[in-house]
Amino acid sequence: MSEETRDVTVKKEGNLPAEMNFVQDAGAGLENIDKDDLALPFLKLLQSGSDETKKKHANYVEGAEAGMFYNTVTKRLYDGEKGIEIIPCYYKLTFPEWAPFERKEGRPISPDRGPEILAKTKKNSTGKDVLYNGNEIIQETRLFDAVKSETRPMRSKENAHDYRYFPDPDLIPLVLTDEYINDIKKSLPSLPDQIRKNLVDNYGVSEYDASVISEEKEISDYFFLASKGRDGKLVSNWLTTELFGSLNKNNLKIEDSPISPEQLGELVDFISDGTISGRIAKDVFAEMFETKKNPSKVIDEKGLKQISSSDDLIPMIERVISNNLDKVDEYKNGKEQLFGFFVGQVMKESSGKANPKLVNQLLKEKLN
Repeated sequence: MSEETRDVTVKKEGNLPAEMNFVQDAGAGLENIDKDDLALPFLKLLQSGSDETKKKHANYVEGAEAGMFYNTVTKRLYDGEKGIEIIPCYYKLTFPEWAPFERKEGRPISPDRGPEILAKTKKNSTGKDVLYNGNEIIQETRLFDAVKSETRPMRSKENAHDYRYFPDPDLIPLVLTDEYINDIKKSLPSLPDQIRKNLVDNYGVSEYDASVISEEKEISDYFFLASKGRDGKLVSNWLTTELFGSLNKNNLKIEDSPISPEQLGELVDFISDGTISGRIAKDVFAEMFETKKNPSKVIDEKGLKQISSSDDLIPMIERVISNNLDKVDEYKNGKEQLFGFFVGQVMKESSGKANPKLVNQLLKEKLN
């Protein structure tokens, strides 16, 4: 560096006023103030996803739970159910008057004007509120400086045009036709109340069972698949009693069921057409739940088809009658409650495979 350059540098430093010695005055008056004294406290309503409620997060606060209020400065927690009482201490709405930058002033003339000043303004070409002397009324949020005990601008209050509330030229217009909107509506799943009403009105399901089935979408989906073209009430009984009981016992959800909706529906078909009785169906169901086999396979493998032929049942009935002649006499002499005894004996003779309805019919013919 040349001597001349050093002289210039020294000369500039020598011309600095004493009050502009920033190094010497740095931090003066701030000795007893830290960042927490200057921080603005906020009441934060904690959510389940808030960092303060996550035990493994660095910002976790001991005891913090969703629904609580949290003071970001004091770190204090408040019970959300009890609530907190907030007492506004001071609020003031002001409209600073600014000299426009075009005048090379660009400074507030009077930062403490009330709302009445707006009555003395007019809108200029850019939408700003301007006094007749040319000064502007600025909408802004001001920040309080605790050290200097004064406010200063923090951010301006934007108008609608600042948010670009106008058609974006880069986006083409999006037109949704009524047909498109209706198609979307039709594709939406039914609400629980609608499902419940449908089950009661169209499937003959009881109010209680309908409320249970409509509680979860997975359950209602299962029911509608299983009951397709079948007796809805019968499907409902097997779903809410046998299947739910087995699922709960094994701590399984409906979507994890080893019995598919189609398999349950097929089991109901075998009950409805008389292939198996309701009692035998329970044995078939248990085997299906254990092995995931189709009901038809279980029935064939175990020979569980219901005996619905009169030719097969009549010999059994005749044997029961001949072995219990004393009971027959009692029945014919008016002890009609014995009829159930004869039905039970025939069912025992058939190992539970006899069609109960047909047994009742044939027994009445033989005993009367």
